[in-house]
Amino acid sequence: MSVILTTSSDGFLYGSSDFLGLGAVCQQHLLLFCIAKELSVDVSIYPYKNITGYVDHGCSSEEWCKSFTEFFKFPFFGEDKFDDELDFHGSYQDLKSGVESMQDNDKRILVHLEDKLVRDIGQKNLNTFFEKKYLKEIKDNLVVENTYFSKDNVNVSFHIRSVNSGDTQSEISNSSREIGNVSDNFDRYKNIILYIKNTNLEQNVKVHIHSQGDEENFKDFFGLNSEGLEVNLHLNDHPTNDIYHMSNSDYLIMANSSYSWISHLLNFNISYVRDNFWHTVYPNSIKIDYNYNII
Repeated sequence: MSVILTTSSDGFLYGSSDFLGLGAVCQQHLLLFCIAKELSVDVSIYPYKNITGYVDHGCSSEEWCKSFTEFFKFPFFGEDKFDDELDFHGSYQDLKSGVESMQDNDKRILVHLEDKLVRDIGQKNLNTFFEKKYLKEIKDNLVVENTYFSKDNVNVSFHIRSVNSGDTQSEISNSSREIGNVSDNFDRYKNIILYIKNTNLEQNVKVHIHSQGDEENFKDFFGLNSEGLEVNLHLNDHPTNDIYHMSNSDYLIMANSSYSWISHLLNFNISYVRDNFWHTVYPNSIKIDYNYNII
């Protein structure tokens, strides 16, 4: 017998005309991978589809989604490879009991979990998943052509969330996302950069800003460059390049964004997270206030 867990890979929001971004879909895959590891079963993650954002990068929806499927390399058993399929609705304990009860079955059973249930179970058990480093397996398989990180430096990834063409109006107007003009918020952002620099005085600190927009809007950051501190802009990069580096940074400064969160889940080093972020984070995370000061 083998039990295989799965959940949606479709960014289309049924009942609306909106589509989800990569972070909002990938988060449930990372959590489901951990849940499956904890239950000693497998996962099968269908190829991505209907992920928004491709317009900004000048490619087709198919090319865009394929790039994420190939990047994460989640296990996928293919279509029609199962003796039985069922939809699961219930608690984590129900899932545990269900998996155990199927141990004596000689069938290959695909169990579908709703994305909301996966997030609920995953966040409640996040400390355990962190301790067991389940997602190291996924992170170690991530590959980019060239990395701008060096082992000689303290590599800091700073995700600054900006408005993009795939955002819904509700996302833009949601105050908890803190999407605003970068130059208006520079005095907030520099606080955490200088804090990290001052706690690593004997090392070269390189801050890599991951965002979207025009370089002119980020010019204030170059004024922070000094001996032992260098700021680099990575604007409008392909998400796979951002995620690879954000997942491998020595420090990750998160935005209130699922895009940040999936990188956080893959990165077991210290993350700095706003105190109004809505997702559960790893126990070694450090909370920062509105002005990006340590709480």
